[in-house]
Amino acid sequence: MIGRRIVKVCGITALSGDTDAWSNVDWIGLNFWPRSPRHLTLDAAVALVPALPPHLRRVGVFVDPDEALVREAIAAASLGLLQFHGDESPAFCRRFGVPFLKAFAARGPEVAARVPDYLDGPDSWYLLDAAAGGGSGTPVDLTLARSLREQLPGRMLLAGGLRPESVAAAIAAIDPAGVDVASGVESSPGVKDPTRVRAFTDAIGRAS
Repeated sequence: MIGRRIVKVCGITALSGDTDAWSNVDWIGLNFWPRSPRHLTLDAAVALVPALPPHLRRVGVFVDPDEALVREAIAAASLGLLQFHGDESPAFCRRFGVPFLKAFAARGPEVAARVPDYLDGPDSWYLLDAAAGGGSGTPVDLTLARSLREQLPGRMLLAGGLRPESVAAAIAAIDPAGVDVASGVESSPGVKDPTRVRAFTDAIGRAS
């Protein structure tokens, strides 16, 4: 954790290069949505997990999944957190006995009415992104994001178009509890560039 801010890198399918670049990353996202360019099969997750730096909390990313897939992914990757991007109900998200965060597309202020149903207290997390499914590289409306963070009781994880070059400005504008990056640190979908990962966390350190 950099200061009081969680850093999540999402959508990894292969680990390459300097693993020390991950020293200031807290969470790693494993995407089990078949339509994502960063999709990870259960077998691929089993193969990848032993190569990941052990301090990373593994987050399973899902979009309207079958219950069986979620349970199989929890077992395959020893997931410590679940992230839901679809129309999952609060009851579904709470079904697995694993902490979760719900992602919301920041399309307008009406999203504020939906978030509290998915929070279990002031320390609960929710994710604000620009598009359903995540990983689009589209920036969030910073004014809307700031307004939502000030209204809602939980802790916001901000995603959507973040890059080493833009994350400091987003932090200054919104002051989120954490940030989430996918395409902004990639050399290709699912393959993270260690140089950009380090640049991203360095920028957060200077901003925090």
